[in-house]
Amino acid sequence: MTSYILDVTSVSPLSKNKPRQVIVLCHGYGGDGKDISTLAINWQRFLPDAIFLCPNAPEVCTVNPQGYQWFDSRAEKEEAILEKSLVAEEKLSTFIDQVCDNLQLEFTNLALVGFSQGCMMSIQVGLKKKKKINCLIGYSGKVINQKHLSDNINSKPKIFLMHGANDTIVPPTHLLEAKEYLSNLGIKIKTKLFKNCEHGIPVEQRPIRVEELVNADELFFTGTTGEVRPCVQVDGEPIGIGRPGDVTVALSQAFLDLVQQTKEGVAAVG
Repeated sequence: MTSYILDVTSVSPLSKNKPRQVIVLCHGYGGDGKDISTLAINWQRFLPDAIFLCPNAPEVCTVNPQGYQWFDSRAEKEEAILEKSLVAEEKLSTFIDQVCDNLQLEFTNLALVGFSQGCMMSIQVGLKKKKKINCLIGYSGKVINQKHLSDNINSKPKIFLMHGANDTIVPPTHLLEAKEYLSNLGIKIKTKLFKNCEHGIPVEQRPIRVEELVNADELFFTGTTGEVRPCVQVDGEPIGIGRPGDVTVALSQAFLDLVQQTKEGVAAVG
């Protein structure tokens, strides 16, 4: 089994072939690799030959010992936050080198994706790598320190940043600032601001028609007692392949794992 500098949750290629691309998913403050790995389950259908690697940040979170942090964001001064982030940056950068070396993939086959703190780290690491990665995708993040980054940029991958318009944790003004700053550096950047979205990875919530259900790849119900239950048929018509899909199975297992972790945590406290 491959040993990396950071503990990692891995999601193998849907095609079961040798990986042709690698997507590194970086979680936010207080999260972990398993937490953000649910993104991989949704993306696999579009990238069947990709392996998704979701590292845990190097430090146990100061306010949530069940999760991890890239750096302690409670520091008041920007210089202090930058200093702490550089320690994590070195480890994430080394992790990426190890991944490409182990999988025998070029950096052009690697995408770096991050949420919140993970987005901040992705921007910092992705632009400072001497070997240009394929692209960088970020949710609800910001540029930690513009001057430091300007002095240390080594490559300019394509960037897509997204943000919730109602984000009170990392205000959406940071998206506009990042867009202006990165554009002025000659970096190709796209941005999207999601209405009625707070600090999180956006999902679409709306009424759906029966016709849409029938054409879905897979369906599932969620509820307090039902947990995550697959739906394989609507009005006698099979949904997808007519059995629980990969996303449903993975979400159901993730929920059961979380319940088990909670039980173990309660038992330990008791």
